[in-house]
Amino acid sequence: MKLLLDVTQSGVKAKRVRRAPHSIALPNRDKGFHKKHRCLTLDSPRDLCYNGDSKMPSCSKAIGDRWEREVVKELKGRRQPNSGAFGTLHNDASLTGDVLVEYPWLSRLLHIECKYGYGGNKSLSLKRDWITKVREEAKSARRYAALALKFRGVTGGDRESARLICFDLGTWKAIAKEIEYLYLDYLNLLKEDYERKENEN
Repeated sequence: MKLLLDVTQSGVKAKRVRRAPHSIALPNRDKGFHKKHRCLTLDSPRDLCYNGDSKMPSCSKAIGDRWEREVVKELKGRRQPNSGAFGTLHNDASLTGDVLVEYPWLSRLLHIECKYGYGGNKSLSLKRDWITKVREEAKSARRYAALALKFRGVTGGDRESARLICFDLGTWKAIAKEIEYLYLDYLNLLKEDYERKENEN
């Protein structure tokens, strides 16, 4: 069963339906309420929030915050204050980015910008400006830049195909190079251990 939320002049009405996605009907601000509403698909009713001034649904930030928390949980990272906006406001590169992830085998943190939606459950838009921005911020903070992308409204099937980590080619090559050095060091350790045991015998 799914939960269908609808906003009317008298308030929010909810009813359970079998096949409808989590959705909320958004009335037109200029023309008032009409029979035909624009609908925004949500992953969960918990994504529903309100703007205190206009009492209109304001879901984008709630959904974006939820995706950031999901990335933090999955990658064992940490969120930046106010999704990095504080760092941008005060021109402090160390506070930019949405999520930071530290791996002990990498010399730099992952500097992740999270993007949810920007399309449907079959396709999403990828803007070059996003990549340029996160690369500039990561470079200033000496981190590896990445985008965490999620398709909107995927509730079944191969759900992992709806959650992506995106690197530019240069960043991926730098990360692969670090892993290669670790692998070569590991081979050298195996060789030294083998030679030591041979000498003992």
